[in-house]
Amino acid sequence: MSESLFFSTTLWFSILRGLQITILLTVLSMAFGLILGTALALVRVYGSALASSVAATYIFVFRGIPLLILLYFLYYGAPQISFLRTGLLWDVLFSSAFGTCILAFSLNNAAYLAEAVRGGILTVKKGQIEAGFAIGLTTRKVISRITLPIAMRNCLSQIGNETIFTIKASSIASIVTVRDLLGQAQYVGNIYYDNITPLLAAAILYLVLVQIVERLIRWADRALKPAPLAGAKGKRPNQLQVVS
Repeated sequence: MSESLFFSTTLWFSILRGLQITILLTVLSMAFGLILGTALALVRVYGSALASSVAATYIFVFRGIPLLILLYFLYYGAPQISFLRTGLLWDVLFSSAFGTCILAFSLNNAAYLAEAVRGGILTVKKGQIEAGFAIGLTTRKVISRITLPIAMRNCLSQIGNETIFTIKASSIASIVTVRDLLGQAQYVGNIYYDNITPLLAAAILYLVLVQIVERLIRWADRALKPAPLAGAKGKRPNQLQVVS
């Protein structure tokens, strides 16, 4: 380990450039994964038997395939399919390593987030749904205005855990030449013939990033927690006095 390298601006500027890629990869793959995962969860709960089976099969397959194998397949295998080498899919996704990583992480995240959102939907109380119908809301509005917001609040911790997993798992993007946090650390290490110092700097930033996400999730969980009802802290409500 080189102390001069550890405290040099060259190392940290390079590592911070990789940090930007790691954050962008995490945010985009979580956003796309949450959108697809929510759709899969809705199909699992409200869809027909056939549609629910298709969604369940997707979840089963992508939760079972290791993320590294999925990334290898999309990066090395998919371009060998002729119709994928032309058109919009190639231009947006498969022509760049970063786009392929976004696709792989999004597909993987969607499978896990689908089960988290489905669990959140199932925790919504029947009375809350019936209250929505009682005030004249349609089924679509009940789902979008009552069921999904409550479900998202209930599965917030699972979404946070998946975000932390994505941050740490994003390090495998460096295998397919993406200059993320780990990729930049390896690049600096090769230049200065010192692999320990850049990896230590990358590990520190991973640790800081994970701690920030954990604190944000705790804050959001407290902020979104419903306020307790009056008399919920063990106090008996005032009784009406009957005057004879």
